[in-house]
Amino acid sequence: MAATISQISKASLAFFKKSLDEDFIKTSDLAAYGERDLQLLFGMFMSGWFGHGVKREIHQKITNINSGRLDFKIDKIGVELAVRKNGSGEYHLKDGSNNSEIAKLLKYKGYAVLILLDYGKIRASIDRQDYEGYKIVGKGNHKPSNFSVIHIYLDGDKPDSTRYNIKAITNG
Repeated sequence: MAATISQISKASLAFFKKSLDEDFIKTSDLAAYGERDLQLLFGMFMSGWFGHGVKREIHQKITNINSGRLDFKIDKIGVELAVRKNGSGEYHLKDGSNNSEIAKLLKYKGYAVLILLDYGKIRASIDRQDYEGYKIVGKGNHKPSNFSVIHIYLDGDKPDSTRYNIKAITNG
């Protein structure tokens, strides 16, 4: 059975909860880890959750000149990860810091999701408007893909999440 964005959201929330569980992490403070540090752990967790359908660093064309790599592909869903460490500013989760991630998701042919892991003590103020209005730059007739943003954060001391479905704007 193919993965869905709802299932990826549920699995990501489970990862976030486990990364804060002191009985599980013992001496590591995963809330102090950045995106690069958490990517491998996140990928391994997703592999355990979804099985063989998880692939890392998938080549993705952004424009005719530039290309990048999606952090993950879970079955047919493109996944990008952004992390705000405990004590860091919320700009790590804002649209300006994630321009290249958003461009990759817009160009991805199929379902795509941007997962925001927010380890800050105070929840970052993220809303739909932070991610709407992007256009694909470059020449040609581009058909951007819609994508979802899943913001996972602490609500007091309890992990919670919010999902936003972002409609892509076509050029022209």
